[in-house]
Amino acid sequence: MMFLSFIQLLALSAPGALSALSTVEECGVNTLSSCGPAGRFKLNTTSIPEGVDLNNIRTCIDHPVPHTAAAIEKRSCVYEPDFGCSNSGYCWKRCNIGGGGEWCWTAANDGYGDWYRCTEKSQCGLWQACGAGSCAACGCSC
Repeated sequence: MMFLSFIQLLALSAPGALSALSTVEECGVNTLSSCGPAGRFKLNTTSIPEGVDLNNIRTCIDHPVPHTAAAIEKRSCVYEPDFGCSNSGYCWKRCNIGGGGEWCWTAANDGYGDWYRCTEKSQCGLWQACGAGSCAACGCSC
């Protein structure tokens, strides 16, 4: 009888144990209305850099600014200034100072956290990390 109870306990706990082995964490609520077409952030926890706080990953993968606004938000190349605050209230920075005009939206938590918000340029800076992940707004481009 005790053996049967052990087997039952093992069978009941197996699904939880198997799901704990997954290296992909889905953050936030999966609704198209809240995250847009790119959806929520799906993170492979084995490939993120050391020091990233897994409890502070942004919910939505893509940047909230649509790619139809002002020039900086259309991903036109930017040659100066080196960083700034967009008209929509998000920080950005140039990626290759002295090189091409590639730039990125910046995000907390080494690029995996919330997008940096701003009301003025002084709230942004080159020290901020580019947004990380597999999204249209992540990384440097123009």
